[in-house]
Amino acid sequence: MRKTFFFLVSFALLTSLGAQVTFVIESLPDYTPPDDIIYIAGSLNGWSPGDPAYVLKKSEDEKWSFTADAVTEGTMIEFKFTRGSWETVEKGPLGEEMNNREFTYGNGDTIPVTIHNWFDFSAPVDSTAAWNVSILDEEFYMPQLDRKRRIWIYLPPDYNESSRQYTGVIHARRSKPF
Repeated sequence: MRKTFFFLVSFALLTSLGAQVTFVIESLPDYTPPDDIIYIAGSLNGWSPGDPAYVLKKSEDEKWSFTADAVTEGTMIEFKFTRGSWETVEKGPLGEEMNNREFTYGNGDTIPVTIHNWFDFSAPVDSTAAWNVSILDEEFYMPQLDRKRRIWIYLPPDYNESSRQYTGVIHARRSKPF
């Protein structure tokens, strides 16, 4: 009786902790380089865009898939797909920036995915950035976070001609997706 109870409790715990998900890319842009590797990056791997542990596998029918490790059912993750760096991250149907994808673990889910565009092949999207927006540093290192970020500066359009005094206001913009 005691062994049976222990077995049932163990089985219930393992079942509830064993929720997995498999992502299957159903459609890629035709121009995707055939020899490139596709990765998943997100909260499941610290947003590492080229993590070798998060490579999608290509099947004989040319579909890419990745099965994430089992976690507790109900765990929510955010993610995007890349070809190894943030310069090759997926983009929306018009080449626009996308919100992070989200998924909440169930039990044995398979998620079909369509990737519309890649950042490095997308035409620039209309932007509010003007001539007076400059990149000060592409890889500013922050030792406290052990990360690098792009640093931008925006000067008002009349900055060079105006006698107006401007006070410094700093707004942070992440170069990686949220």
